[in-house]
Amino acid sequence: MQVALTSPRCDEPAPSRSERTFPLWIYPQILSLDAPAIAVVWEWFFAKCFHVPTSPAMLFATAACVWMIYAADHLLDVRNGAIYSARHAFVARHSRTFVTAAIVVFAAATAAAWQFPLEMWIGALQLTGVVGVYLGFVHLLGERTRRYWPKEFAISAIFAAGSSLATWTSVALRVLPAVLLFAGLCALNCCVVDYWEWQTNRVLLRYPQSMTRIVARHFVATSTMVAAATYAFAPTDVALAILLSLLLLLVLYARRSDLAPELFRLLADAALLTPTLFLWR
Repeated sequence: MQVALTSPRCDEPAPSRSERTFPLWIYPQILSLDAPAIAVVWEWFFAKCFHVPTSPAMLFATAACVWMIYAADHLLDVRNGAIYSARHAFVARHSRTFVTAAIVVFAAATAAAWQFPLEMWIGALQLTGVVGVYLGFVHLLGERTRRYWPKEFAISAIFAAGSSLATWTSVALRVLPAVLLFAGLCALNCCVVDYWEWQTNRVLLRYPQSMTRIVARHFVATSTMVAAATYAFAPTDVALAILLSLLLLLVLYARRSDLAPELFRLLADAALLTPTLFLWR
């Protein structure tokens, strides 16, 4: 099966940007607030599980950095003409506002991070370099290289590293299995969301990478593999949070035909907020 990457077609004309309206429930997604919320919850959770000190400033910096990465990714998508979802349409309509907000958020995050220990600064700078390479591959080389590497796996690894920065810069290898398993959970989330969004979106702009398709088509099997590894290698609280998220994703996967793509994405992201059940213990 092949899908044209240029000049997408649709049976009916799509509504113009000025005509698009969005329901209230979708605003966390189109404002790119869902990923920062997940990152903060897991940053806090990892720090609690591995007895690493944290602070409101650290959690704010985590949320701010994740938001800037996702906002930049969406702005670059829009700049390249990839407007295939509500979040892209919203960013296209308010691109100047997003750029202004990114500048303000960057300044606030820098101020919040000023008190961080040296090892966190070093880890953050290393991760910033990786993010720069990722954005370059995705938006400068684009579809010419996309077939050779799964974007969803790359962003999941980066997201997991960013969502545990305070912990792995403090306790290093001790947290590595938990972070890798969380990255696996994120990869499952990204793959199934991207594949379902591609399957159901009438304006098909890109064909999912082969590894993404394999994971999504065999979602029960791949989820079972991650669940088994989690049970074997993750600390108890981390294992419970990941296993519960996997269960919620499997329920959503079974009901995916009843859900619109945007709602499916929102609920799939909400399924990753399970650490909130353990933070108050």
